Amino acid sequence: MRSAVFLSLLFILALSVESERQSNDRYAEFKKKHILPADFQTDNETVWVNYLVNNSLCGRTETQSFIKDTEENIKQICNGASEKTNDNYDRSTKLFHVYMIESKNNTTDALEWECIIEKCSQVNTSITVKCENNLPHKILKREETHLNNRSNEEVNRHYFVIMLMTTVVFLMFLFMLSHGLNNISFSNNELVMFSDIFSNWAHPCQRSRNNNAYNQFKRRHIISREFNTSQESAWADYLTRRNLCGRTHLQSFLHKNNTNSIKRICNGRGVRDTQNLCISKRMFRVYIVKSTKRNGQCEVQLQTEYFYVIVACEVIGNRCLPVHYETQTNTEPYRHVQLASQTLSDLQLRLNQCLSFTQTQEQQKHKIFNHH
Repeated sequence: MRSAVFLSLLFILALSVESERQSNDRYAEFKKKHILPADFQTDNETVWVNYLVNNSLCGRTETQSFIKDTEENIKQICNGASEKTNDNYDRSTKLFHVYMIESKNNTTDALEWECIIEKCSQVNTSITVKCENNLPHKILKREETHLNNRSNEEVNRHYFVIMLMTTVVFLMFLFMLSHGLNNISFSNNELVMFSDIFSNWAHPCQRSRNNNAYNQFKRRHIISREFNTSQESAWADYLTRRNLCGRTHLQSFLHKNNTNSIKRICNGRGVRDTQNLCISKRMFRVYIVKSTKRNGQCEVQLQTEYFYVIVACEVIGNRCLPVHYETQTNTEPYRHVQLASQTLSDLQLRLNQCLSFTQTQEQQKHKIFNHH
């Protein structure tokens, strides 16, 4: 009898040990897939590539999530620093820096494998995990709180231009319809003049009226000194020292190491957008910062992602330089320009239709007068 009890205890102990071993193995896999090392340089693309390749993670899934925090803080999610979801999972009560990476394996011309990072974005968010033996084993979902949606803003911007210009054309049409038919006689040149109104957009690299415009652009959008760009407290200090906290609702910043590349957008490394705007041919890591002053303190929310950058280009001295940061976009340069060109083409078509109708009415009026 005692032997049976002893064997039963040994069996239960063996099961417990095996369960703990499996749990530790699953946590080790979770750690490899989701927890970044403490000294990881999140703003260095080469470091990301090496990390993904060395851990066989490149292209593992469409989007991978990586947490930048200590293991102890992450383990606390399964040890009281969380709240239960309806599905009995654990949602952290703390916000974590989470990086979303889209990557793929690619073949070079030399038929060698290389890892390509297509997109990298960062949000501060709570995370929901599955816990076993007080250890996280799987990230179930991210409750992302993006600061803005630039793709929507981009579309809205083009539709706003269309609606504004359509309104102007319609008002011109009403004016010509109510006055021109009875009191005004238009020559062909005068009618063409209206068509040219919207084609004389400003071009990039014209002489700037503000010789300090580039310096102002640098101060507002180029990070001038080294600091931990993944920490909101560091951003609060930077914005306060530069007197930029709360300057606008959302501010966009680029790393100073990209300064020359940003200049080149205006000098062959960009594609003309509209007016004096050019869009970069390559993507840059953009820090989008929402800041407000409250009780004498600068409060910051941060989002980072890779975007194509759109800037205004004007000549200062004898160089064409960026003088205004327009926006950033996920749309590839040539697709973006096609959208902008279509906006202007639609506007030109509507104006031409309006003028054609007016010419027809003028011709009919003259026929009536000649008949009488």
